[in-house]
Amino acid sequence: SDTTFGGSLESVEELKEPIAYFRELIKDEIMEQIATQTNIYSTPEEGESIDTSKAEVDLFIGLCLRMGLMQAYDIVVRAFWAEGTRWERIADFMPRNRFEKLASTLH
Repeated sequence: SDTTFGGSLESVEELKEPIAYFRELIKDEIMEQIATQTNIYSTPEEGESIDTSKAEVDLFIGLCLRMGLMQAYDIVVRAFWAEGTRWERIADFMPRNRFEKLASTLH
């Protein structure tokens, strides 16, 4: 089938950075609420709050999105930090244990 674009580029807005589109959908208030609820939820699970913040939740979600870009669908999350399969674009931003703790308590 023909996949040639037949529309007008005059109506296309200027492209933004991907984070700008994300921020249009997910406001800072939502990220703050996720951090607050995660801290509350983690208290009975962990015995104390994991003490996360909006900035750390932002980073966690960004890392999850980055991991989703990998072509290896069967890759184990721990492989991003493991010797021999370590991927700096993930491992350099958050320790594996902290990532796993957030993954298990994000609420």
